[in-house]
Amino acid sequence: MKILDNLLLIINESYRWRKRELLISKKNEETESKKLSLFGVLKNNILYFIMFGSITYFFPNLINSDLAGYLINALSIFVGLFTSVLILFFDKYLTHKANIQSSKEDNESVLLEKIKVKNFSTRFVFITLETILIAVVLIGFLSSPLVFKDFFKEDVKTYYFKFENNNAIILFLGLSIIYIIKSLTLLLFYKLLSRLLFIFGSLGEYMFSVFNNKIKKI
Repeated sequence: MKILDNLLLIINESYRWRKRELLISKKNEETESKKLSLFGVLKNNILYFIMFGSITYFFPNLINSDLAGYLINALSIFVGLFTSVLILFFDKYLTHKANIQSSKEDNESVLLEKIKVKNFSTRFVFITLETILIAVVLIGFLSSPLVFKDFFKEDVKTYYFKFENNNAIILFLGLSIIYIIKSLTLLLFYKLLSRLLFIFGSLGEYMFSVFNNKIKKI
């Protein structure tokens, strides 16, 4: 599917640019061929899932329907705001690119300027797109307390499962799904925060390179 291919492209490029050095050229050759795999995703997130799964186990009602409603509103504003910023940023990048290409100067400083803008813009765009995607998935997960209501508040620790009939199996599967959703919600909030911090850090790195003119051709 084209939609799935586009989403995978965003995730792969975000992963590549998070691993890639912006200012140093030697490590970039090693990351060019790196692509995110299903095994890599599981390997990188299994410890986080266990940690947030443990938090969910001991604090099952950490996210209730009231808090979920506030978070959905906040994330909706976040998605709209960052989407607008991203569109504006990309438009400015295209304008800047056109001005650089139309320039008759072709010296080293102009080439370095192209590299600075291209590297930072590519990193910013794809990591921001992945951050928006995480926020959209979070909105879907946070809708669960509003859909399941009282069932979402059930505590797994209070149950002792005996697979005696179909109802017991259905209850087990339902509680397991709720438990996984709660754990993934906390995990995705951590990912969202880490991506935001990375974007701000990348912005600071780029500004530092501009002020000090320290960037190498890659």
